[in-house]
This record gives sequence, structure tokens and C-alpha cells, in this order.
Amino acid sequence: MKVTHSKRSMTILIAGLFVFCVTAPGQTLPVTWDETALASMQTPLRDPTRTPKHMASATYNRIPALVFYKTYPVYAPGREPAGYMDRLRQAEPETVFNPVRLQAPEDWAKAGEAIFDAPTVFGDPALLPFGPQWYPAAGVPVASDGSYPFVRYVVREKGKVELGENSCAGCHTRVMPDGSIVKGAQGNYPIGRVIGEGLRALAKQGNPVEVMNRSLKPMMRLFFAAPWIRPDPYDRVAAMSLEEIIARVSQNPAGVMTRDGATFHSPPQIPDLIGIRDRRYLDHTGTKLHRSIGDLMRYSALAQGADVGSSWGDFRLVEDIPPFLRRYTDESLYALAMYLYSLQPPPNPNPLDKLARAGQAVFVREGCGGCHTAPLYTNNRLTPANGFEIPSQGPTVSDVMPVRVGTDPELAMLSRRGTGYYKVPSLKGVWYRGPFGHGGSSPTLEDWLDAARLTGHGTRIPSPGHEYGISLKPNEKSALIAFLRTL
Repeated sequence: MKVTHSKRSMTILIAGLFVFCVTAPGQTLPVTWDETALASMQTPLRDPTRTPKHMASATYNRIPALVFYKTYPVYAPGREPAGYMDRLRQAEPETVFNPVRLQAPEDWAKAGEAIFDAPTVFGDPALLPFGPQWYPAAGVPVASDGSYPFVRYVVREKGKVELGENSCAGCHTRVMPDGSIVKGAQGNYPIGRVIGEGLRALAKQGNPVEVMNRSLKPMMRLFFAAPWIRPDPYDRVAAMSLEEIIARVSQNPAGVMTRDGATFHSPPQIPDLIGIRDRRYLDHTGTKLHRSIGDLMRYSALAQGADVGSSWGDFRLVEDIPPFLRRYTDESLYALAMYLYSLQPPPNPNPLDKLARAGQAVFVREGCGGCHTAPLYTNNRLTPANGFEIPSQGPTVSDVMPVRVGTDPELAMLSRRGTGYYKVPSLKGVWYRGPFGHGGSSPTLEDWLDAARLTGHGTRIPSPGHEYGISLKPNEKSALIAFLRTL
């Protein structure tokens, strides 16, 4: 009996060591769904009773884990290699993430690229309402190799080629003017125009009222509902006609997206993830503290669907976790975060020449460094939105600036992401980014420093606030922009 017990103990010990090695070879990984850490990283909302509380760890861990399959490029019309789809239909399903093999930090970072590219939504390319059949009309950028890098084909079952969507890459990939691809950048996939084209096609196929009630309203409720806000952001958009929705969403420029938790009328700019290691707050409204790689893992899990199980006071989006929801494992989230931390900007072609040095002097003289402090070109602090009274509890005093920049307060005040604050963004990489402003209201830096944006011109919606630099002389503006493009 004693020998049997000893053998059993040894078996348990070996099994435990095996599990440890599989989950974290050579190191201990952060636990993603740590309820205490999730609560402490959350910035209170302007109504603190509505600060989201996330699902219990036991509930989260019951969600089936996502399996990561090898993905393949989606080509633009006329750019697909001969026999390409036939070869994909003959391909065997192949998984691409094996944490057992990962040892050094660079191994984890390299493996994380596959997680970054991995879709979480799959379907028949011919039947998906927002598939690549609408890309040419929507003006989706094409990379130099002829591909659309925002989506991928996936083979999860031999003979069946699916379109994979909703990856990190879908929002955070940018096709540069020369066709090169920058992963992790502010993306330029014009998802609003793609959605508009798909909705137009759906409306032609059936009754627009049916499209609204069957497809759009359930999705819009998940995205926008916040019944404690008056008017409820969901009610505002649900009262629109299908034609009005198509017209509005089609106006969203590439680099801006209709995001869950925001509002339909105030979609946020897609952030640049390059340099995220140095950012103290995540989201334009600073909804999450970023204190460690574990926080980035938690944020990534929430951003990829796990916040559907959250509650805002007595309000819940769903009563039960949807059966289609899949979670990322701790290993995959750690690899993803390591990959994001490793990202570097593309080579900057803009030299610090005479004009740029003159602009640097303007930057210093005008006090721009007070908010956009070198070397990160952000002070990593929060600034209150118009109409928000800073509470006694919330972010630390040192994190909150007394200055209000006067930009549109809707995202910060009238949405589920409404902390009452906006974070001070970094200016690094503005030479390859755009559009600018937390709502992407300005397509270029020149436009951002143009006084006409404050009141609007032509059919443009006014974009008030952040008037710093607008009163500069034209030559000073040109110099300042030249300097900013060197960052």
C-alpha cells in the first residue's frame, strides 16, 4: 500500500511538472483572468456605479479555447495565383501555435505574430455580408503582393476554405503608399465603407426593415446599449433608417471604426500599437491601466470578445455566454503581448533637417512638450473632457491634468467607455499614421492645424477643441509639421 501511494504521488508530481512545462516552459506566465487584477486595472466610469465588472474566472475558464490554424492570403481580383483556391481546398488543416516549443522571449514574440493574424470569426466567403466581394467598391488597400492583409483564408476542415475575420491584424495593419505592410500600426482598412457596401446588397436582396430587425438591431444593441445614459446610445441609432445607417457608416474614414462600447455617432480612431509597451493607459478614454504585460493580456482578451459577459451595474449585454464565443489561452495571450511589445516602427524617411529643427524650436516655445513630453511624446496622463467634474476617487492625482483641451466629449461622457477623460496620445509615428484626433476627424496634420476644422467647411462635420498650434503663422506650421514627421 505504501509503495502504491508513493508511485501515485510520483505520477501526480510528474504530471504537475508536465502541465507547468506546457503552459510556461522556463517561466511562470501571468494569469489572464485574475479577478483582482481585472478590477484594479479598470478606470471608473463617470458614473462609478456603472464601472464594468467582468465575468467570474470560473465562467471565463469554461469558455472553449480558440484553436489557431494556419492562415493564407486573400488576394484582390486579378492578383490571385493560378489554381490558388484549388490548392487551398486540397490543404490539410494545420495548427500553428505550440507553446511547448517556446523558450526565449524572442521565441514567444515570434509565435505571437500568428496570434495577431489569427481570425476568430469564420464563414463562407461568398455568403459573408461584409466579405471581400465588396472590397474593390469600398477601396480597400491592396498590398504589393496583391493581397488584402486585413483578412485571411483558413482551412479548418479539408476541402473547405473559409474567410477568417476579426483578428488583431484586421484593425491594426496598415498598407503604406508603396504597398508595404506595417503590422501593429493604426490600420487603414475602410471597414465602414465595406459595411456600407454589404448593407446595400442586403437591402437589395430583401426588405430593409427585415434587415434592420434581423441583423442590425441585435448587433447594435451589443455594441452601443447603455440604458443609464439619456438618451441611450442604442436608441439613437435604432431609430435611424437603414439608408441613414449606410450613409453614416460609409463616412467613417479608414483608420476609424465603429467599436463596441463607443457610440455610433462618435466612432474612435484606431490606435497605433507600436510602442504600446510604454503607454500607461489603454483606449482613448483611458479605460484600462497598463501596468504590466499581464494587463495587456487582460485587455486583449476583453477586446476580442470576453467583455460580452461583463455587467455595468444592473445592466448586462447577455444573460448567458454565447455558445460561439472562444477564449484565448494564457499562453497565446502572452505570446501576443510579447509580439506587440516587440513591434518597431518602419524606417522614417523624414530627416531632422533645417526646417524640422525650426519646427522643434516652435514645439518647445509653444509648450507642446508639457503634454507630449519627449522621448515618448506623451506624458501618459489623462485630461478631463468638457462637462466632467473630476471626482475624489479614481485615477491618481498625478495622472490627471487640470487642462481641458475641448475636443468632442461624446466618447468620454456618453458611452460605455465613458470615463470622463481622454488620454494624452503619443506623437511618435505621426508620419505614417492618420487620420488624427480621437475620432479621426482630421485626415492630415495640415488639416489638424487648420482653423477651418473647428467650425467645419463644406460638408465636413465641425471638429472643435485642441486649438494649440492653430494660430501659428503658415511658415511656423510647416516647420512644426516637418518636425512632427521626424518623430
